[in-house]
Amino acid sequence: MGSRLRAPAEFQTKQEILINSHYYDVTNWIPRHPGGKIIKFYTKEGEDASAAFDQFHGRCITKVTKFLKQLPKRDAAMENPTQFSPENQSREGNEVLLNQELSLLKSTFEAEGLFTPSYFRVFLRFMECLFLIIYGIYLTHCTSQFVKWIGLFTTSFGIGRCGWFGHEAGHRSLTGNIKIDKFLHQLTFAMSIGLSPSWWNSQHNRHHAMPQRLKHDVDLETLPLIAFNKKVIKDSKLGGIFKNNFFIRNQAKLFLTVDTFLVVFYWRFFLHPRYVIKKRAYADAVFMSLHHLILTSFLDPVNIFIIHFLTAIYLLGTFTLNHTHLEVTEEEKSWVEYGLEHTVDITSTPLTDWWMGYLNFQIEHHLFPQMPQYNNHLIRDRVAALAKKYDLPYQTLGFWEAWGKVFRNLEEVGNHVASGGGSLAWVFPNFETSYVEWDYTLNPTMEPFTFERDYTNLSFSRKWWWENSYLVVQIAVTYIIGIFGLAWWMKNRKPYNLRKELFVWNLLLAVFSAVGWSRVFSEFLDVISGPNGFHRSVCVRDTLNISSGFWLVVAHWSKLAEFVDTIFIVLRKRPLTFLHVYHHAVTYVLCVSSFVQGEPINRYYGSINFLVHTAMYTYFALSAIDYKPPRRLAMCLTAMQVFQFAFIMGVHFYAIGVKLSGQLCAISNESSSVTLMVSISYFVLFSHFFYRNYLRPNLKSNELKT
Repeated sequence: MGSRLRAPAEFQTKQEILINSHYYDVTNWIPRHPGGKIIKFYTKEGEDASAAFDQFHGRCITKVTKFLKQLPKRDAAMENPTQFSPENQSREGNEVLLNQELSLLKSTFEAEGLFTPSYFRVFLRFMECLFLIIYGIYLTHCTSQFVKWIGLFTTSFGIGRCGWFGHEAGHRSLTGNIKIDKFLHQLTFAMSIGLSPSWWNSQHNRHHAMPQRLKHDVDLETLPLIAFNKKVIKDSKLGGIFKNNFFIRNQAKLFLTVDTFLVVFYWRFFLHPRYVIKKRAYADAVFMSLHHLILTSFLDPVNIFIIHFLTAIYLLGTFTLNHTHLEVTEEEKSWVEYGLEHTVDITSTPLTDWWMGYLNFQIEHHLFPQMPQYNNHLIRDRVAALAKKYDLPYQTLGFWEAWGKVFRNLEEVGNHVASGGGSLAWVFPNFETSYVEWDYTLNPTMEPFTFERDYTNLSFSRKWWWENSYLVVQIAVTYIIGIFGLAWWMKNRKPYNLRKELFVWNLLLAVFSAVGWSRVFSEFLDVISGPNGFHRSVCVRDTLNISSGFWLVVAHWSKLAEFVDTIFIVLRKRPLTFLHVYHHAVTYVLCVSSFVQGEPINRYYGSINFLVHTAMYTYFALSAIDYKPPRRLAMCLTAMQVFQFAFIMGVHFYAIGVKLSGQLCAISNESSSVTLMVSISYFVLFSHFFYRNYLRPNLKSNELKT
């Protein structure tokens, strides 16, 4: 908007900020700035920190102004009078005039008492949070499953309400007392949600200073899970790594059900703890530890998981309404322009105000972040008049209209990536550019069965999974949630016997695996015994007979059926291990994603996995009818599992070596790297299981559970 302020050339190498027509040298102050490195944004040429200084430091303006006088400064108006002359200020878009009008409005609002907090409101909101969490946890201990679910929703909602309360405390607009607000921020943000208030202060200030500005607003840094704008994809320094990201292609479908939980999980268990350790934020560490201590003392892991899942949906879902669907910018803009052009209000109703914690008045909140948020509705008309005076937008959307814009924007960016746009690269490639037809060739050593020959639409199956790849992750997440939900339902119930059913199920899977192995291995043996056979079996798409093609399709569907294994464990109230759930969920996602790539290395998965499962399910079938196989047999089965993953790792190392040498190999970098990482995790986990059950001395024999 209009002309931008420029420092004289000889001073442009200095770390200076412009505040109210004076340049202050902050070179030595930047590392000690309590608000984080946001101050560096305003040391760049053309930036004016006047409004940000005034709005961020309103509660301590006397102290900060006194400190500011101690810094070296120079008079910008004296050095460049034309920038601050009345004639220049009268032109449309003059930032100095906008800042003066904003300052005048703030003084008016202060005189009207709109910056004065209501301690009674603070007390009511705090008691609301406390009541919802305590009462919700109490309900989770009732015998009625219906009441327990009400308790889970109530607890989740209470923690979400603490998020709104803590947000206002972080802005020091809650009580107006910085020390009290800081304590309440730690109490409601760290202890209730489990996140670091110090991290929030440093990062959220960046968002407020320059919302929707690339490389400045931390809320745009959501890769690789979410991209709120096409420009984020092109601009991101991760652009060369995350091409054709599965999550971003399907982000409109995954946003609420998957992405929100993964983001908060990453924050809670990695990003924020790392920040606390790095910054030595000991108070944050204590309150965050209390969060986990309280939850684990009163709730079991399944309930904690559900509460975290629901809280993430409430908090992150609501956060997206005011900014994410708006345009991003790389331009220097004034505080007022950022607040008006890159923010929208949500239409006020009593329910919307309460649900969003008054953050539906987002424009007013961005212009005056230290005003108690329940007063924001009282200044809307005057803010709208300011926008109209300078021909700036004042945008308002209905609650559901805003949700519609959020999802249409997510869909639009996802489609842009799916059509080959952007510069992202991750696990699942874009098959519009990498999909390869793999023609059948009959293996003369094996005549296909009729049902194998009739099923000739392998390409259709691969393409269907490609087009609906988002279902893979959703099914895996549903499996995890469903299993833990079933375990919770079984908590106070007697275990089911199910021995006959378990025997039949395991016997069917054993027979299925044996037939599958006999059909796949024959083609694999024919390829690997030919000229340069090992290399062809890994890197060359030169043969795939009808029988192998059919059984590779069915094998990947069988990974979905194997979820029933876990249902038997839960219904019989046998120990449900992390290894079991992790192995089943990740194997399903990995198998389907590798299947749609149509890579030659798939024949290794089929041959080895069918063989191992033939032995494993035979063992389980015998165990279900009280036949106790020798302990050494169980030991051999686990050893087969470990060997399977070691062999797969070796094959992938070979494929990577071939590609690094500059030769061609029909396996994508993404597929190879991800499968290798998963195989390594399996190898470590199954090796630990093997050692714990068969090699560690003085350990009682345990029944094998894989």
